[in-house]
Amino acid sequence: MAGQDILVSYQGGVCHIQINRPESKNSLRRDMYTQICEALDSAESDDDIRVILLSGVGGNFTSGNDLSDFAEGMQVVKNTPTYRYIQTLKDLKKPLVAAVTGFAIGIGTTTLLHCDMVYAEADATLSLPFNKLGLCLEFGSSLLLSRIMGRAQAMELILMAEPFNGVKAKELGIVTDVVDDAVAHSIKRAEKLAKMPPASTLLNKKLMTEPTAARTHDIVVEELKHFNEALLGPEFKEAVTAFIEKRAPDFSKKN
Repeated sequence: MAGQDILVSYQGGVCHIQINRPESKNSLRRDMYTQICEALDSAESDDDIRVILLSGVGGNFTSGNDLSDFAEGMQVVKNTPTYRYIQTLKDLKKPLVAAVTGFAIGIGTTTLLHCDMVYAEADATLSLPFNKLGLCLEFGSSLLLSRIMGRAQAMELILMAEPFNGVKAKELGIVTDVVDDAVAHSIKRAEKLAKMPPASTLLNKKLMTEPTAARTHDIVVEELKHFNEALLGPEFKEAVTAFIEKRAPDFSKKN
């Protein structure tokens, strides 16, 4: 166990990391990113661990970043927990499997772009709400979304910022398969993968990801520069204020 909000267990060569903040639909606070990274680093260095599985408890994957962190002026820069999470997850050498139930919002969806296998339930709700919050994309998604599904589909997903379910996520190529019980199914798949030859598994993941690794890194850096600027901008301030006041945001005023 890494901490109350992040649970870690080990079985059958699998490190299972669970987001455990059900009262907020598993929204992520800064310290939770640190706990996840510690679990990821431990799993990477443990020869007995062959596969890493990421899921959420209480029927949700994660509803994304806790907006109160950003409202308090949080920036995603080097040496911060969120930056470390982004770098650690995208550079993982061991296979990463995700089980998606309920909400997978914001970074909950962009995280999936760095997973090697993703299993979701049909009624899961995925969302990339960045544009309607006055923010830009993050976690390399401005590159990866187009690569996965093509420019036309990615552009609508990004600009309209509309939620979509697990079935649509599979059609778009974000999800490997739609299943009845995502967590149970993912555990079985992860344990089966953990029995595969470890050296060739690592090599095949490297061969699949290495061609775009450098470009993804550059995109992540570029995105975060603009993301941090947007966090301080009037559009994000209006979006958060409207959310707190439970009203529709008004973006009619010029910046």
